[in-house]
Amino acid sequence: DSGSGHHSQRQSDTMLTKMAAMLGGLVKAIKWLVLACFILIVILLSIWVFAPDEDLRPEVRQLLEQKPVVATEHNAYFHLLGFESLTQDPHKAGLHANTALQHDVWPLGQESVDRFEKLIGGRLPDILNSTMWRICSDTSQNCIARAQADRASILLREQEFAEYLRRYHALQKFPDYEESHPTIAYLRLTNLMAASHLRDSRIALDLGNQAMEEQALHQLMDEINFWQKLSRKANSLMTRMVFTSLLNHKYRLVSEFLAHKPQAARHHADLLKQLTKPLSMDFANVRRMLDGEFVFYAATVRALQTHHSAVNWYENPVGWLNAKLFK
Repeated sequence: DSGSGHHSQRQSDTMLTKMAAMLGGLVKAIKWLVLACFILIVILLSIWVFAPDEDLRPEVRQLLEQKPVVATEHNAYFHLLGFESLTQDPHKAGLHANTALQHDVWPLGQESVDRFEKLIGGRLPDILNSTMWRICSDTSQNCIARAQADRASILLREQEFAEYLRRYHALQKFPDYEESHPTIAYLRLTNLMAASHLRDSRIALDLGNQAMEEQALHQLMDEINFWQKLSRKANSLMTRMVFTSLLNHKYRLVSEFLAHKPQAARHHADLLKQLTKPLSMDFANVRRMLDGEFVFYAATVRALQTHHSAVNWYENPVGWLNAKLFK
C-alpha cells in the first residue's frame, strides 16, 4: 500500500510538472505573439507616418482649390458671420473675421470663441430666447389667430429688438450667398432664427387684417424667395437645415392663410399660386452639400496640419505625431 501510494504521488507530480511546462510554453508563445504584433504595428505606423503624401486626383484638387465666385461686397455670408457683432456694420465685421480665421482650427474651446468675438468687435446680447420670439409653438393650431391675440406683445418686441430686425432686413438686400471654409464653424444662428420668427409674427399679424393682406402676402413672397435662394446656395448640412427650417415656417403661414381664410385666398389666387409653386428638383442638390461637407472637413484638417507643423518631436511628441497623421 505504501509503495502504490508513492507511485501515485510520483505520477501526480509528473503530470503537474508536464502541465506547468505546457503552460510555461503557452505563456512564452503568447508573449512572442504579442511582441510580433507590436513590432508589426510599429512598422505599419512608421510606413504610414513617413510615407510621402498621396497625390490628389485632379477633380479633388480642383474642388479643394476652387476660388470664391461671389464678390465679397455681394455675399450675404459675411453679413451672416458678423450678424451679432457689436459694430454697426455686420458685413464688414464678418469679412474681417473670415480673413483672420482662414487658417484657424475648428473652434474647440472657449479660447476660440473669445477670439472670434474679439474679431467681430464684441457680440450683441443673446436675448431672443424661445419664450420671447416664437408666436406659436410647433403644436399650435393657427399662427395667424395667435398673432391677433398677441398683437401688443408683437409690436413691443419689434421695438425692443429693432436692431436685430434691421440686420435681418439688411441681410436680404445682398444679391448672392457663398459660404467660406472653415469659418462656417463659427456661425451662431440662434438670433438670426429669432429675427426670422419675429418677422413672421408681424406678417401673421397683418395676414389677419383684411386691409393688410395683400401687402403681407407680398412680404411673405419676398421671404420665401430669399430663403429658397440661401437654401439652394448653402453647401453645409448645418446651414441647409437651419435655412430650410425657416423656409418651412413661412410656408406654414401660407398654408394657414389658405385653410382659415378661403374667401380671401380666392381674392388673391394669382399671388397664392406663385407662393405655392412646387420647388424644383435642383433645390435638394445633395451633391452640392456632400461636396461642401468634404471641402469643410478638408479645410479643417489642413488647418490642424498647419497648426501642428511647427511642433518638434522632442518638445511635443504627441503634437508631432498629430502633424504626421493629419498629413
